[in-house]
Amino acid sequence: DHLNFGPRWQVLRCVHLGREMAMAKLQLNEQFESDVERFLLHPALMDIATGYAMDLIDGYDASEGLWVPMSYGKVRVYRPLPSMVWSRVVLNEENGFGPGYATFDVTIVDERGRVLVEVEGFTIKQLDRNVDFSAMLNDVSEADLEEKQKSATTQELSPALARLAAQVDQGICPGEGFEALKRVLDTGLSQVVVSSLDLEQLQKNTSRIEDESVDSASFERPNMDSEFVEPRNDIEKTLAGFWTELLGIQKIGVEDNFFDLGGHSLIAVRLFRMMKKAYNVDFPISVLFEAPTIAQCGELIEQSGAVVTAGEDQVPDKTSPLSVKSRTTHLVQMHEGKDYGRTPLFVCAGMFGNILNLRHLAVQVGQDRPVYGLQARGLYGDQAPHETFEEMALANLEEVRSVQPHGPYLLSGFSGGGLVAFEMAQQLISEGEVVAMLVMLDTPFPEEPELTIKDRISMKVQDLRREKAAFVGTWIKNRIAWELSRLRKKDGSSMDASQEHFQNEAIEAAFRRALTRYEAKSYTSPVLLLRPKLQIAYELSGGLLLNGDRCILKADNGWSPYVSKLEIIEVPGDHDGMVLEPNVRVLAGHLRASLKQAESAAQAVLMAAE
Repeated sequence: DHLNFGPRWQVLRCVHLGREMAMAKLQLNEQFESDVERFLLHPALMDIATGYAMDLIDGYDASEGLWVPMSYGKVRVYRPLPSMVWSRVVLNEENGFGPGYATFDVTIVDERGRVLVEVEGFTIKQLDRNVDFSAMLNDVSEADLEEKQKSATTQELSPALARLAAQVDQGICPGEGFEALKRVLDTGLSQVVVSSLDLEQLQKNTSRIEDESVDSASFERPNMDSEFVEPRNDIEKTLAGFWTELLGIQKIGVEDNFFDLGGHSLIAVRLFRMMKKAYNVDFPISVLFEAPTIAQCGELIEQSGAVVTAGEDQVPDKTSPLSVKSRTTHLVQMHEGKDYGRTPLFVCAGMFGNILNLRHLAVQVGQDRPVYGLQARGLYGDQAPHETFEEMALANLEEVRSVQPHGPYLLSGFSGGGLVAFEMAQQLISEGEVVAMLVMLDTPFPEEPELTIKDRISMKVQDLRREKAAFVGTWIKNRIAWELSRLRKKDGSSMDASQEHFQNEAIEAAFRRALTRYEAKSYTSPVLLLRPKLQIAYELSGGLLLNGDRCILKADNGWSPYVSKLEIIEVPGDHDGMVLEPNVRVLAGHLRASLKQAESAAQAVLMAAE
């Protein structure tokens, strides 16, 4: 009803449908067989090979709404596609995205049965029934398009910088991609190219030889919500220079947001080291949540008393560093919340104590309520990390009560931070407080696998099967890395600049010591575990499963013996990626719904008690 395909797309010869699996034969028409000489993956064969098995979707009805591609999770290409192939499609019922989505795994083979292509996690989304595609066109005027073209950069970039600029400036999320597709479907044109890039400029860039002398800051300021404001004093000029060097943007205004410009935790580490060197100030990196602009950072530096920029011949006194201390050591407001009156969510950082990687989650959950992060002691300055989870929890709660004196509380923790949140909940309940919901973001209960010699041999065999010819090279590479790490630790040298700033090694060591000392107690209040699909690397005797880091894998992350009311929801992504875009949107959707339900239930219980 919406798309007309040419004769090259008429490749489907037969289909065999089962309950959760389908097989199909695909073959190019004779006059198009020579196409395969031009393509590694022929577009028509690849398209239909992954999209013919819609009838596997439970309750599928084409009239209920158009299904459109969302993403490929992973694609492995072993050989080019010939003119005739077979495609096996398996429905993944646990896709993690919820209703209106479907995910498939696809294997494409030749007529001899040799695997040509493997696709994991091909996900499609159902659009609304009877969607008005023509209405989508009214959202973009010719004036808007012309204005965008005028604002696009005209300076020639190297290919690498062009790709970087595109990611920072013009990338789109899946939801925006669907909106673009809706507009395309109503154009009535036989062939449409949609791009957020200036394609002619991009072609010029990709055809040029890489010029190593190109300035790293050679692309312009992206479109921002804030107006451009020039630096107004020496401090702001110096900071603008730091941001330009680190972010690679020519022109940065003092009201531009660090995160909106593509800043992240690794860049933040370097930025704060440069600020410390220039002004001898020791800021916690969480300052970026309260002061994400040059103007705000500059104001903090002025307040600290460091009003002179340090030059080559003007070095600050290293004996008495100026420090802007937060009102709290652990508590950081990550999002003020669109509804400030709602119960706040408190999120404990992972093992390394840094909350910057949870910013995307805070933005999503902040649509409902305030979000506060709890970072580790020892993250900056000369403070020593806590040695037990009980100490961490007690210190966190002291600052949590400055925001919320009494329950019901909403607590959460990412990775190892879930253990701290678990102990915080235990301490609150022992004091008669109510914890409406405890959320663990892929927190495993600490268990060390007891591996036999047979298990270790089995793991090596599985490594060999998985990595094949690359096994020996990988082993040598890992061994060299381990030896270098051991030598660096022996002579006291730093692993990298980020560890020097964050004191990562000290915080990690303290956390691992706390693991060995912690004795978990049973917990009877509700717990929500949000975790990605189990990534099984080793299957050992007795049903023992391990991941690539050789940690124990269990469907409940090992919490069932201690938690009586445990709900488990599988979310897309891996351990780190599930809290980052775009996966975090799915995770946050489940989290927001659960928090609302828990908050309402707790309030009802309190009212009944009164």
